[in-house]
Amino acid sequence: RQALAMARLPPIKALFLDFDSTISTPIFVDRARKWAVADDVALFRSMTPEERLANLGGSERLAALQVLLHDLVTAGVTLYIVSIGHRSAFGPHLQEVGIIAQSAESAARPGRGANGTSRDGSRPLSAEVDCGIARPLSQARCPICPSRVYGQDSPALRSVHFVKATLIGQLMGETGLGFADALFVDDSLDHIDKASVVCRTLHVAHRRGMQQQEFDAIRAAAGLL
Repeated sequence: RQALAMARLPPIKALFLDFDSTISTPIFVDRARKWAVADDVALFRSMTPEERLANLGGSERLAALQVLLHDLVTAGVTLYIVSIGHRSAFGPHLQEVGIIAQSAESAARPGRGANGTSRDGSRPLSAEVDCGIARPLSQARCPICPSRVYGQDSPALRSVHFVKATLIGQLMGETGLGFADALFVDDSLDHIDKASVVCRTLHVAHRRGMQQQEFDAIRAAAGLL
């Protein structure tokens, strides 16, 4: 039903994604006796490659997520991450699997300062690479630029007191997007409710991370179904 409702509106131009329990499928790390959520930077830095993959739902789910994001970028959808977790926690995990590029766009591109910082004052997450429209997955560029990744360690999100809806509204205003042009996906009903007056929303109610039903709803919103 969500996919059908999405398909009745014009295709989105921007997608805003939460991280924990939306992009990720949080696992319990037995050795640390903690759930892997991105407000724990030390835990995320200590996670093994196997734990990182499991926290993204395993290889099959990760592959489906990668294909979805690349298809969206190819269709002209701009991708953002807006999370209450730390960029410094989840950013490197998503860089390793090719979802976030190794740095933000170059200083000559919009939204970059002369010293290479993004619009929110943050430094690149890692070394510089290009970030652009996706090619076939085997040789694709990363679909999300770090300049469009926000966490609780981002000045832009702190400046709006961690209200995601406010930041999303600001970003939409900067790029001339209207209500129907953007979709926000989150597992938190509180964040969804606040954003429901700003843009289209999709609630990941089961809190197991986006699954096929959410992937289909996003594709429908982008006019890909």
